[in-house]
Amino acid sequence: MANDLMLGQLKVVLPATFTQPTIAKDDENNEHDGPPRGKRRKKGEPTPLGDNDGGGRLDNNSNIPPEFRLKPNESYKDVFVNKHIQERPKWDETCTMCTRWWIIGKCYRDCKNVKSHVSSSDLPADKKSAFIEYLEICRRN
Repeated sequence: MANDLMLGQLKVVLPATFTQPTIAKDDENNEHDGPPRGKRRKKGEPTPLGDNDGGGRLDNNSNIPPEFRLKPNESYKDVFVNKHIQERPKWDETCTMCTRWWIIGKCYRDCKNVKSHVSSSDLPADKKSAFIEYLEICRRN
Protein backbone atom coordinates (compact mmCIF):
# COMPACT_ATOMS: atom_id res chain seq x y z
CA MET A 1 0.00 0.00 0.00
CA ALA A 2 2.82 2.42 0.87
CA ASN A 3 4.52 1.55 -2.40
CA ASP A 4 1.29 2.29 -4.36
CA LEU A 5 1.04 5.63 -2.58
CA MET A 6 4.63 6.52 -3.47
CA LEU A 7 4.06 5.64 -7.13
CA GLY A 8 0.74 7.54 -7.29
CA GLN A 9 -1.18 4.36 -7.99
CA LEU A 10 -3.24 4.15 -4.82
CA LYS A 11 -6.81 3.13 -5.55
CA VAL A 12 -9.50 3.52 -2.91
CA VAL A 13 -12.85 1.82 -3.32
CA LEU A 14 -15.57 3.44 -1.25
CA PRO A 15 -18.63 1.61 0.03
CA ALA A 16 -21.93 2.34 -1.73
CA THR A 17 -23.00 4.81 0.98
CA PHE A 18 -20.18 7.17 -0.08
CA THR A 19 -20.70 7.02 -3.82
CA GLN A 20 -22.97 9.36 -5.75
CA PRO A 21 -26.13 7.64 -6.98
CA THR A 22 -26.84 7.72 -10.68
CA ILE A 23 -30.01 9.53 -11.67
CA ALA A 24 -32.16 7.99 -14.36
CA LYS A 25 -32.46 10.21 -17.41
CA ASP A 26 -36.14 10.77 -18.20
CA ASP A 27 -36.02 12.49 -21.58
CA GLU A 28 -33.72 13.43 -24.44
CA ASN A 29 -32.59 16.62 -22.62
CA ASN A 30 -31.26 14.50 -19.74
CA GLU A 31 -33.34 16.45 -17.23
CA HIS A 32 -36.12 15.48 -14.87
CA ASP A 33 -39.31 17.34 -14.07
CA GLY A 34 -39.41 19.48 -10.95
CA PRO A 35 -36.81 21.28 -8.89
CA PRO A 36 -33.26 20.02 -8.53
CA ARG A 37 -33.14 17.10 -6.16
CA GLY A 38 -31.44 17.68 -2.85
CA LYS A 39 -31.10 21.44 -3.30
CA ARG A 40 -32.12 23.46 -0.26
CA ARG A 41 -32.90 27.13 -0.28
CA LYS A 42 -30.56 29.35 1.65
CA LYS A 43 -31.90 31.81 4.18
CA GLY A 44 -33.16 34.89 2.40
CA GLU A 45 -33.46 33.14 -0.96
CA PRO A 46 -36.85 33.67 -2.66
CA THR A 47 -39.45 30.94 -2.34
CA PRO A 48 -40.95 29.37 -5.46
CA LEU A 49 -44.32 30.88 -4.56
CA GLY A 50 -43.32 34.43 -3.73
CA ASP A 51 -40.52 36.82 -2.99
CA ASN A 52 -39.57 35.45 0.41
CA ASP A 53 -42.97 36.37 1.83
CA GLY A 54 -44.28 32.97 2.82
CA GLY A 55 -45.69 32.32 -0.61
CA GLY A 56 -47.64 35.58 -0.64
CA ARG A 57 -49.25 34.82 2.71
CA LEU A 58 -47.31 37.27 4.87
CA ASP A 59 -48.14 40.85 5.76
CA ASN A 60 -45.47 43.28 6.95
CA ASN A 61 -45.62 45.74 9.81
CA SER A 62 -43.02 48.28 8.78
CA ASN A 63 -43.67 50.64 11.71
CA ILE A 64 -43.07 48.62 14.89
CA PRO A 65 -42.92 50.77 18.03
CA PRO A 66 -39.32 50.87 19.29
CA GLU A 67 -40.38 49.54 22.70
CA PHE A 68 -41.69 46.35 21.05
CA ARG A 69 -38.59 45.47 19.03
CA LEU A 70 -36.27 42.63 19.96
CA LYS A 71 -33.30 43.67 22.02
CA PRO A 72 -29.78 42.86 20.82
CA ASN A 73 -28.96 39.17 21.33
CA GLU A 74 -32.63 38.44 22.16
CA SER A 75 -34.29 35.49 20.46
CA TYR A 76 -38.00 35.72 19.64
CA LYS A 77 -38.29 31.95 19.88
CA ASP A 78 -36.63 31.71 23.29
CA VAL A 79 -38.30 34.71 24.92
CA PHE A 80 -41.81 34.93 23.46
CA VAL A 81 -42.97 31.77 21.68
CA ASN A 82 -45.48 29.91 23.89
CA LYS A 83 -44.49 32.01 26.91
CA HIS A 84 -46.97 33.57 29.33
CA ILE A 85 -49.89 33.11 26.96
CA GLN A 86 -52.42 33.83 29.71
CA GLU A 87 -50.83 37.25 30.31
CA ARG A 88 -50.87 38.23 26.64
CA PRO A 89 -53.09 41.31 26.24
CA LYS A 90 -56.50 40.79 24.66
CA TRP A 91 -57.24 42.71 21.49
CA ASP A 92 -60.95 42.02 21.77
CA GLU A 93 -63.17 39.17 22.95
CA THR A 94 -62.00 36.89 20.14
CA CYS A 95 -58.21 37.30 19.99
CA THR A 96 -55.04 38.51 21.69
CA MET A 97 -52.37 40.89 20.45
CA CYS A 98 -50.20 39.11 17.89
CA THR A 99 -46.62 38.89 19.16
CA ARG A 100 -45.25 38.00 15.74
CA TRP A 101 -46.85 41.14 14.19
CA TRP A 102 -45.81 43.52 16.95
CA ILE A 103 -42.31 42.14 17.71
CA ILE A 104 -41.01 40.68 14.44
CA GLY A 105 -43.09 42.79 12.07
CA LYS A 106 -44.31 39.94 9.86
CA CYS A 107 -47.24 37.61 10.24
CA TYR A 108 -49.56 35.45 8.18
CA ARG A 109 -52.76 36.85 6.73
CA ASP A 110 -54.69 33.92 8.16
CA CYS A 111 -53.32 34.42 11.71
CA LYS A 112 -55.88 33.76 14.42
CA ASN A 113 -55.00 37.19 15.87
CA VAL A 114 -55.22 39.03 12.55
CA LYS A 115 -57.58 41.64 14.03
CA SER A 116 -54.59 43.02 15.94
CA HIS A 117 -52.61 43.50 12.71
CA VAL A 118 -53.09 47.26 12.60
CA SER A 119 -50.64 50.07 12.01
CA SER A 120 -48.85 51.63 14.98
CA SER A 121 -50.84 54.83 14.55
CA ASP A 122 -54.06 52.84 15.07
CA LEU A 123 -52.78 51.09 18.22
CA PRO A 124 -54.76 52.32 21.24
CA ALA A 125 -52.66 53.64 24.15
CA ASP A 126 -54.13 51.13 26.61
CA LYS A 127 -53.21 48.21 24.33
CA LYS A 128 -49.71 49.61 23.88
CA SER A 129 -49.09 49.91 27.62
CA ALA A 130 -50.55 46.44 28.25
CA PHE A 131 -48.27 44.96 25.58
CA ILE A 132 -45.22 46.68 27.09
CA GLU A 133 -46.09 45.07 30.46
CA TYR A 134 -46.42 41.70 28.71
CA LEU A 135 -42.99 42.13 27.10
CA GLU A 136 -41.46 42.87 30.51
CA ILE A 137 -43.01 39.71 31.98
CA CYS A 138 -41.61 37.57 29.16
CA ARG A 139 -38.18 39.17 29.37
CA ARG A 140 -37.98 38.63 33.14
CA ASN A 141 -38.66 34.90 32.93
